[in-house]
Amino acid sequence: MEKPIRLFEFSELEWYPEFIKKGITEVLVIISRTTGLFKCTAPTILELLEERRDVLVLGAGAEAAWASRYDT
Repeated sequence: MEKPIRLFEFSELEWYPEFIKKGITEVLVIISRTTGLFKCTAPTILELLEERRDVLVLGAGAEAAWASRYDT
């Protein structure tokens, strides 16, 4: 059995400044709005998850919940 990949975000660390967290999120919102990059990746991610039903995804896009308020 493969070992799970464990990832973390710097923004999850207590010492990470809030203004940097918000700045990164704002940049991602701008990229999303101007390029549509994240819209085109969603079908690919969904397809991969359907192929590998044994994969557990937790917290995917948790930070994006804040950013989604600004999508038009």
